[in-house]
Amino acid sequence: SKDNINLEVDTIIYYKVIQPEKAAYGITDLPKAIEQLALTNIRNEFGRMDLDEALGSRTQINTHLKGVLEEATSQWGVDILRVEVQELVPPSDLKDTMQKQMIAERERRAKVLYAQAEKEALILMAEGAKEQAVLEAEAQKTRDVLKAEAEKQRLLLESEAKRDQLIMLAEGKRQANLLESEGEKVARINLAEAEAASIYKELNSQAEGYA
Repeated sequence: SKDNINLEVDTIIYYKVIQPEKAAYGITDLPKAIEQLALTNIRNEFGRMDLDEALGSRTQINTHLKGVLEEATSQWGVDILRVEVQELVPPSDLKDTMQKQMIAERERRAKVLYAQAEKEALILMAEGAKEQAVLEAEAQKTRDVLKAEAEKQRLLLESEAKRDQLIMLAEGKRQANLLESEGEKVARINLAEAEAASIYKELNSQAEGYA
């Protein structure tokens, strides 16, 4: 590879002879020729890539190799149907390193996911606490409003009761004044009648004396 790593490449080439005369007379050993051609192009293809790129570009490698082999074998009366890189095998020590890296990467991702889950849980808890606080504040506000309204109604009822009491007291006083005035009037009339009767009696007495 480009980063000087020796790879074992397991590749399968599917082809079909479409012109037997060219395949028979144009090349001495067709399978061997295709194998050598494929080997050369596989080396060239992987030689321009580093390991990570090669491991992640298998589909593109298959397509490129198929195109190169088609062009090179057309004169042999062969149709390249498909090229498949089955497996890329790095050295055993590198495989161990890669395995450790994969394990470390999985652990790292697991930690990231766990941290993300914890973060989301904390966010949800904070949002829940916030919503609870808002609900409690709204409930307290409602209680305060109801309490204030009840106090307002109480004061209003007390005020109306005091007003009615004052009205009743005033009416009672007015009635008492009316009764008192009526009594004084009757008393004056009675006094006047008594005085008139006394005068009349006195006059009668005087008249009888002259008789």
